[in-house]
Amino acid sequence: MRCSAVALAFAAALAAAPPALALPPRVLHSVDAAPLAGASLPANATFRDQRGRVVTLGDYFGARPSIVVLGWYGCSNLCSMVLQGVRQALSDATLEPGADADVVVISIDAREGVAEARARATQVLGDADTRGWHFLTGHQADIDAVSRALAYRDAYDGKTRQFAHAAGIAVVDRSGRVASTLPGIVFPPATLRASLAATAPRSTSHLPWMLCFGDDAEHGLYTRATTLAMRATGLAGVGLLVGFVLLAHRRNQRREAGP
Repeated sequence: MRCSAVALAFAAALAAAPPALALPPRVLHSVDAAPLAGASLPANATFRDQRGRVVTLGDYFGARPSIVVLGWYGCSNLCSMVLQGVRQALSDATLEPGADADVVVISIDAREGVAEARARATQVLGDADTRGWHFLTGHQADIDAVSRALAYRDAYDGKTRQFAHAAGIAVVDRSGRVASTLPGIVFPPATLRASLAATAPRSTSHLPWMLCFGDDAEHGLYTRATTLAMRATGLAGVGLLVGFVLLAHRRNQRREAGP
């Protein structure tokens, strides 16, 4: 009985533990992503890719559809998960980057350059073929032009020196128009394939976009998704432990009671 009491006390303590500090309201109210189906991206927006080449966004229009991802190369949380989710979805859908679609990743931080873009490419792809993957950096005016077209609003928090921003992707057709959007970090292969194959804009998602605001041990700030996932995982583990202890205790009681 002593073991089960300890387990139950631990579970209660975990459930009652205060959550990570709430994000500042000014940050929460400043972040959004609500791309409109059919919205045109600025073809003349100019960037540098991870190889240092000067490119325009229009360079990725015409031959094939594109997956456009706005994010921050300095982010160690959902940004990495979004890109890994794209890579996995393309693989599961048997779609080949550079042949079936281009993946265009754009940093929202104008201070980042080719070195940061190259580091992110290596982190996501490792030694794999980078064909079809484009990690871009650019001036603030060009970043803002793409952000406006995607109705994407991020916010920089000076206290934590981090960007708060939405996590998800926009599928853009061959003419540079938004065909559909997929929020989150996991993208069903069938949905991604259908979005890339669509010949006309589809309704963009109205589901809430996950907010990425990298965890910061000093200030106690975490993404809402990360905080909830950590707590859910912890509670699930404790629940299994409690159930196991109670089951073992009941079996011991039956043995002591005899036939």
